[in-house]
Amino acid sequence: MKKNKIITSITGLFLLVIILYSLISQNNKTNAISNTFFYLGTIIDITLYDTDNQAYLEEVKDLIEKYDHLFDRNKEKSDLYKLNTLKSYKVNKSTYEVVETALEYSRLTEGFFDITINPIVDLWKIGTDDENIPAPKAIEDALLSVGYENVILKEENLISLANNASLDLGGIAKGFIADEIAGVLEANGIKRALINLGGNIYAHGNSPDGTPWRIGIRHPEEKRNGSILKVMLENKSIVTSGVTERFFVVNDQRYHHILNPFTGYPIDNNILSVTIISNNSMVGDALATGMFALGVEKAFTSLKELKDVQMIVVTKDKKIYYSKALEDKIEIFDPSYEGIKK
Repeated sequence: MKKNKIITSITGLFLLVIILYSLISQNNKTNAISNTFFYLGTIIDITLYDTDNQAYLEEVKDLIEKYDHLFDRNKEKSDLYKLNTLKSYKVNKSTYEVVETALEYSRLTEGFFDITINPIVDLWKIGTDDENIPAPKAIEDALLSVGYENVILKEENLISLANNASLDLGGIAKGFIADEIAGVLEANGIKRALINLGGNIYAHGNSPDGTPWRIGIRHPEEKRNGSILKVMLENKSIVTSGVTERFFVVNDQRYHHILNPFTGYPIDNNILSVTIISNNSMVGDALATGMFALGVEKAFTSLKELKDVQMIVVTKDKKIYYSKALEDKIEIFDPSYEGIKK
């Protein structure tokens, strides 16, 4: 049964890709090359336009593999594994940058985005064969090690962890890698590309017909297929975090993967999904989780502190809240949902 759930989760990633490409299928794909990889525990799809040079795809693959070996907390030679084990370790410059940025957005989201949530993630094991509801005492004990204040940044890329803390970069690493890939493509003169790291999408440049990319956001209701809306983008990152990405059900109760670092349980509020649109994918990755936890009003208030970041929030009471800057760039497909400009 649990294996079926994992298959369903992976299939969901394919559906996200299908929605993405169905909305751009009218574009001319002449001189487009693509490849699909499996790293970071997710399906990665890269499509480059106006080139037939496979070497660029190989360079992208090597880059992804490099960061996979740095950020995977389960690989014994990775920075994260060594830091979590030794509690003080001189990491790679890139690892230090990701952790430093994560702490910045932990503060902005009032601690709801927190890379020290690893002990809680390990208890729930959502998305694995061993997913379960942890014992309350186990959660209580694990919470003693959770708190971004336990991460101490020192000189020369040295990081120390207090109170037996451990890190999980799953909520921000894909964004960092997407930004790095975009940088490599730009350096190689690639003007148009789609970078899809398991649903973390970077629309590089514009589409082959010269218009913005049309990116679909998957309908967050479990029984609905297709996109709930589309967004017109160019040179932007788009990241969605929602309750239907990874979850399991016990006694008709859904337990999803967006965990509250203060309670140790999945966040239970009125939100179905949060989508962040930004210039920087790492920022979008961190905010998609943190803003989900803050709730609609607090999330949009916090967003005012950020430049060039827009947000779309879909709620259980059939409302779609979106940033004013997106007014002419989105189209809602489901008429049962009310669009509300913030």
